[in-house]
Amino acid sequence: MSTTGQPVSPNTAFLVCAGVPETFALKHKVHETATAETWEVFDRTRKKKCFLKRFKTLQAPEAFEQFKANARHWEQLRETIFELPGLVAAGQDAEGLWYIRDSAEGKSYAELVHPDKPMKEHEAARRVLALANVLAKLHQAGFYHRNLKPANAFSPGIDEGTLADPDFMPPADSRPSPESDVQGLTKLLAFCLTGSVQVQAGQVPEAFRALMASGMQDAPSWTLDKFRTELEHLVKSTRPSAFTASTLTASTLTSGTHDSDTFAAEPQPAAPPVPQSLAAPVSAVAPPDVPPPEIPPPDAVCPQCRTAVQTIGDKVCPQCGRHYFEPCLNCQSLNPFWIRHCRSCGSDLLTLKQQMFANLNSHKQQILKDRESYGHDRTLPLLKYISTVNHPDFVSFREWAKNMTMLIHKERKDIKAYVEGIREQVNSAMVSQKYERVRQILEQVPRPLLDESLRQLYVDAGEALTEVDSLIREIRNAISTKQYSQLLSCVQRYLELKANDPEAQNLQRKIEKLTTVVAPNEMKLRRLPSGKFYMGSHDSDEYLRNNEHPQHRVSISHSTFMGVYPVTQKQFQDLMEFNPSMVVTYDLCPVDSVTWFSALEFCNKMSEAESLPPYYELKAVRRRANNNAIESAKVNVLGGDGYRLPTEAEWEYACRAGSVSPWCFGDQVLEVGNYAWYYDNSQMETHPVGRRKPNAWGLYDMHGNVMEWCYDWYGELFYQQCTEEEENPTGPADGIAKVLRGGAWQFGAEATRCAYRNSSTPDAVAGVIGFRICRNASDEAM
Repeated sequence: MSTTGQPVSPNTAFLVCAGVPETFALKHKVHETATAETWEVFDRTRKKKCFLKRFKTLQAPEAFEQFKANARHWEQLRETIFELPGLVAAGQDAEGLWYIRDSAEGKSYAELVHPDKPMKEHEAARRVLALANVLAKLHQAGFYHRNLKPANAFSPGIDEGTLADPDFMPPADSRPSPESDVQGLTKLLAFCLTGSVQVQAGQVPEAFRALMASGMQDAPSWTLDKFRTELEHLVKSTRPSAFTASTLTASTLTSGTHDSDTFAAEPQPAAPPVPQSLAAPVSAVAPPDVPPPEIPPPDAVCPQCRTAVQTIGDKVCPQCGRHYFEPCLNCQSLNPFWIRHCRSCGSDLLTLKQQMFANLNSHKQQILKDRESYGHDRTLPLLKYISTVNHPDFVSFREWAKNMTMLIHKERKDIKAYVEGIREQVNSAMVSQKYERVRQILEQVPRPLLDESLRQLYVDAGEALTEVDSLIREIRNAISTKQYSQLLSCVQRYLELKANDPEAQNLQRKIEKLTTVVAPNEMKLRRLPSGKFYMGSHDSDEYLRNNEHPQHRVSISHSTFMGVYPVTQKQFQDLMEFNPSMVVTYDLCPVDSVTWFSALEFCNKMSEAESLPPYYELKAVRRRANNNAIESAKVNVLGGDGYRLPTEAEWEYACRAGSVSPWCFGDQVLEVGNYAWYYDNSQMETHPVGRRKPNAWGLYDMHGNVMEWCYDWYGELFYQQCTEEEENPTGPADGIAKVLRGGAWQFGAEATRCAYRNSSTPDAVAGVIGFRICRNASDEAM
């Protein structure tokens, strides 16, 4: 058994308990006595704290061998000690018994009893009797507790506790005996009845005083068996009446179905108690001075069939079979039907029956009302109560409750099937994006049958319809003003909500044709409008890095054609006649391991292929021997309309596509996998471009797959030097590293944010570095 925390001395025999599972880690010692020790342990399997108790000896060392020799007593003791709540594991070794229990094993008596709210007489007697029965088993094995107190008494078990309490322990000079535990039980019972640790026998209820007077002596005169017998009498004599105002509360109307001998039913969830207002109070009257007659009066007739009663010896009516003796609805004792007052409690029997009839009638009406409003679960506790009334005058109510319960269960089953059928229809309509149909179906379902999930589907369908209407208005406005870049994002979102709308699909194709140019090598570029945006990360971004703030406003004053995808391996191979990628696997994967200089050369060759003047001039070019990649050159910017790398500001403007959140789609990190190839979903390799969702401007792989070269020199604290409303910023004038933007297949989600910045020297190559190209466009309306 492994240990952590407090060092453990070698002489602690506890560490070698036989059979303790390896999944328990020893933490520290809680308490130790001459006969036992308690340690806190940690259950690695269930991830929770437990306590391990080890009984090192039994009573005294000299008695230990006697217990080992007496196998029967040893087994009795083990079974008794292990009758504890929350038992996890138990066993014995050569030195003694041990067990492990949960730390949360229920409330002790110290927690259950308060000075201002002691236990009721019946509850206190019942609980202490349960503990006395456990102690009796201990005594049979020759083991005595001697430290019984509220803090270590639970139902139905006991524990040895930690510190001795002189208020509950026997005198220090007394020898261990059954009577010493009787004294502890007596004081514990007094504590339950009064809530006080210092109490005299005269302070407890009168029924308990004889027991207290004996048990509180220094040498109790009662044995444990006599103590238990007296407690059993007290439990019976203090039991609450069967028919009182509290009869119809949660204690009697708990959840469940009718008794199994009446009908079979499935378990029900806990239902609220019957309203107190439905239970009429019952008043008992003093018994009459003259005992009731045992002989029926001459005019006594059967209450059910009106047949005359012949003799007292007859217990049932010979005509209809009704019993002549009926239970008192207050104390359940039997009385002949012709007497007015109960012979045991003196209650007015006629008044009790009238009150019961009124209550049952009220419950019946409530059941019918609940059934009408689909409150079938609320009817079951009331039906169960009616079915348990055992008075012969209320047989009709019992039969009605039996039949109604069977009907209620059938209706509940039918309603459940109906609701599940509705759920299937609604889910199918949602998948088909038929939001109007969803609302039509749910509006026909009675409100009480709509659970939380169906209500949420109704709300979701309504929100989708509202958004669809809003998008239609935005699309019409964008068409009238020829703002095609804004129109594209609206149509893309509309198609997410209405994927099968042929008109929207056709409109998307037209917009893409208007906003997209295709180079001779089939490279697509999307036209982006001029505009302003906030560059960098807001201070509220949980992934904020030092080089991403302060956030500042930037203006892009010109329209730009930006590559829809990163440059692929095929496009690079066809133009440059070599492929520098780390793994050449698929033509549509983005090219990687490209130096910044080779990316500029690719741009110039793209310009030459379309008869455009090159944007860059490369001098003093030095190439690598293995793949013809440029590792150094002197670069001059010639300008013009040729192909080029985007500036850092242009790249972030294109990535955000009008958004202000950490990602183009919002701030939910769980959505990253829908837009990017990154550490969690990439299988540690690049993937074909265009397989994840695009941003609002139709650009793919801006988050993840490979990082992309920008033209700017990198400055760690460059943002701190930027001014508000800066126009077309191009970064520091010089430096040693160039900017890299976007995440990559081996980076985490935080590196895929729009504002994430990285850098590398322009001659660097890596399997996570690629690029995309752009070129200037005219500023005519889009």
